[in-house]
Amino acid sequence: MPSHEIDPTAAVDAFTLAVMASCGQLSLIISHMHQFAAEHGVHEDAEPVPAALHKLLRDVLTPLAEEHGIDDLATAAQMLEVATQLIGDELFVVDLSRFDDLDA
Repeated sequence: MPSHEIDPTAAVDAFTLAVMASCGQLSLIISHMHQFAAEHGVHEDAEPVPAALHKLLRDVLTPLAEEHGIDDLATAAQMLEVATQLIGDELFVVDLSRFDDLDA
């Protein structure tokens, strides 16, 4: 069957769920890191959260290079980067309280 005849809905759904699950995991980790810093203070030698998170994730994700080819990892990174950009471009956070002023 030619690829243009295949419905991409299931693949997009699977990708969407994977992005959502990833965001959930990252949110929990980042929240914990910030909560720990707020409760215990930040040591002067401590790395910023983004740098520490990058190292943690890189260590955890390194085995993927043994299980999948470099091309697969590069494609996954590209897809996630493009998806993140699309989400940022297409979805907007709206402060709904601003609409209350219009009703007055």
